[in-house]
Amino acid sequence: MNNLVGLLDNRNEKLFQDLKSVHNIDVQFENRNDYACFSKDDHSTIYVPVSDKNPSSFTHELLHIYLRTKDVFIGAALKLDINDNHVLKGYFDDHLIEHMGNTLDHVKMFPLFTQLGFKQPDFIADFEVDKLTDAEIETIKSKFGAKWFFKTLKFNQAFKLFIGNYFAVKACPNSNFNYEHKLSRLREIHPELYDINETFFNAWTAFDYNDGNQMLGGYRLFLYDYILELENIVANRKEEKN
Repeated sequence: MNNLVGLLDNRNEKLFQDLKSVHNIDVQFENRNDYACFSKDDHSTIYVPVSDKNPSSFTHELLHIYLRTKDVFIGAALKLDINDNHVLKGYFDDHLIEHMGNTLDHVKMFPLFTQLGFKQPDFIADFEVDKLTDAEIETIKSKFGAKWFFKTLKFNQAFKLFIGNYFAVKACPNSNFNYEHKLSRLREIHPELYDINETFFNAWTAFDYNDGNQMLGGYRLFLYDYILELENIVANRKEEKN
């Protein structure tokens, strides 16, 4: 426990001990700038910057593990379904899939973080960063509107940017940002893609991993629908004539 000085306090020590009773957790200190967590099966390693020991960042990683102990693997399921889909896998990359899984985890983690007594701004490093700027909206719009030779390439880029920004906004914990108007502008660019993401995100928000009835089908049911609808958009796009 001595090496965890600066990481545990009265807010997160019980969480840590409860997790340790059902999951193997190692803590490694490294010369790095950020916290990270790698998990496989019932074992997780939390990587901690040697120059930045603080309970809030450590708790953030603990909450990722907490979801794992609740059999919530939304990021892994998303990655598996996309990589197994020959239509979609060319429209996603590992960075985007990891980003989506991370933000979806954050939706479930943030209320737990604040309930433990931590301050909202300490949840993520970019708490004060606007997740959808006017410039990003215009970039997405211009790429979706590309013509001729670059049409397919630009669509692929716009598709990734659209989804990446959408999930960043929807999972943003900073209530001082009012994204309503910007999200309306985003939807105007591609209503069908927006509504597909919105339906999936709302289903995820409503999903209760503590409800045994919901866990019977789990998030995999609405994830399946989401993947199918995304596939239809991409498949229809490929059939369009330039």
